[in-house]
Amino acid sequence: MEIIYWYFLAFVSTIFFISLLSWPAKCVGLVDKPCGRKNHYGEVPLTGGLAMLLAITLTAFLHGTLRNDAFVILPALLLIVVTGACDDRFDLSAGTRFLSQAVATLLIIYFGKVALTDLGDLFGWGPVRLHGWSVPFTIFCAVGMMNAINMLDGIDGLAGGVVTVELMIFGGMALLNGNQTEVVLIFLVASAVLGFMVLNMRSPWLSKAEVFMGDAGSMMLGFLLAWFSIDLAEQMPKAFAPITAVWILGIPILDTVSLMLRRMLKGKSPFSPGHDHLHHILLRAGFTVPQTTIIITSLTLTLGLLGIGAGIFGIHEYVMFYSFIFLSLVYFIGSSLEWKLTSHFKCISRLTICLTSTGKNMSDKS
Repeated sequence: MEIIYWYFLAFVSTIFFISLLSWPAKCVGLVDKPCGRKNHYGEVPLTGGLAMLLAITLTAFLHGTLRNDAFVILPALLLIVVTGACDDRFDLSAGTRFLSQAVATLLIIYFGKVALTDLGDLFGWGPVRLHGWSVPFTIFCAVGMMNAINMLDGIDGLAGGVVTVELMIFGGMALLNGNQTEVVLIFLVASAVLGFMVLNMRSPWLSKAEVFMGDAGSMMLGFLLAWFSIDLAEQMPKAFAPITAVWILGIPILDTVSLMLRRMLKGKSPFSPGHDHLHHILLRAGFTVPQTTIIITSLTLTLGLLGIGAGIFGIHEYVMFYSFIFLSLVYFIGSSLEWKLTSHFKCISRLTICLTSTGKNMSDKS
């Protein structure tokens, strides 16, 4: 039970650091102002990522989890967070962000020995080994995940909720695999994210977010997800197959790849801003921000459990791979035909709101 204390400390420390950094952030202009695509009220500090990094580092050092790997992971995390914070404040170019993300990934590849070398039996004719492509493919995956979480961070509580679910699944699989060091670090990160969500996710006691994680937070969490997934899929004994990690990280992957393809087919830059994410579609369909967050988080959990369940019941890796390709096609076609699907979503959202109102009225009467 002692470990629960450390998780609680990470949770509380995040809330403390968010409060501590709020005033300095406003002084230096590290805030998100409502304009254009952003329709929140007032200036919101972009210090969630910095606060989570401080909380994770503090508790991991005090617990002893980071002492052996600190020289590897901390420089990489600092590079990511500093780059993200500079981007939050000064709007860095995409090339600068990608370069920083690639360098951080190289740090964990060459000093942490964390890299993708074997993708498993994806096609049904034996393991797919990367050999000389290991380093560039690992960089591609890590950079892709950092930007996927960054692009997912569009409404209150969404990125935090999705990342928490994915971390919980990773932590559970690491626990079953007997990797205690990895378990502690994963759940410390998850506890810090939960602390952030207390002040970010809308709830009965919080009508609007008091802090955003910013690019610093979304890039850091994407980096950690990439690191954990690669490490758990590659270390021996493996916690799961690489394709299982793809299912666990399914929602960010599906949403990012789909919208980038749709933008390119329209002759736009795949990195251009827009309102074509899954959460935008659900919001236009009439779902509220909390409902949208719950729906997408639930989908994340569902895909993760399907991936884990397939591995537990011995379903072949190539079946999982082809199934994910099929799911990707369905997602792409569905999101491309949003105008047809939105009417159906609106009926569901109105029914949800109606049921919620009815339940509230019955509760008030009783």
